Amino acid sequence: VYRSLAARLRDTDLGVRESAAEAIGILGGTEVAADLAMATLDAAPSVREAAVTAIVKVGTSADGEALAPLIRDPSASVRRRATTGLGRLKVADAVPDLRRRYDAGPESEEGILALNSLAQIALPQDRPLFQRLALQPDARKRRPAIEALARLDEKANEARFKRDFQREKNEDLRVAYAFAL
Repeated sequence: VYRSLAARLRDTDLGVRESAAEAIGILGGTEVAADLAMATLDAAPSVREAAVTAIVKVGTSADGEALAPLIRDPSASVRRRATTGLGRLKVADAVPDLRRRYDAGPESEEGILALNSLAQIALPQDRPLFQRLALQPDARKRRPAIEALARLDEKANEARFKRDFQREKNEDLRVAYAFAL
């Protein structure tokens, strides 16, 4: 079934290509992830979107590397999906691109998405960024920073997380602190 669906990713009909990518993702077609990576080069944004979503559902970190160029895609929807997918698949090689995306617009929606992906990957080299953002009043930045520091698993943060959890009124941040603890 997966091979048949993968062949449909090259169909002349846009709807067929898009549906094939969606079906591969729904059915868990891990073995055709390379075909999905090729579909990210499709001329139609809707096919690229469906391919990105399917890769995130069935792919590995290695498969996710195909998403890195898409954070510069002309389609905003493709960019958002790719940025989010890089974090979910923990594509460490994409960290420099995600960092540039965040630095280019730290207040923008795409900047916040890049920060969330950086937090899911949570590399030690980004510790200073996360430590700085964990003190920010903006919950959109503070939540991923807290989660990233938790993923870095440093015992030195534990007492601060406990104290801040007890004082925090924002429910989203309380959840982040609970995750950290």
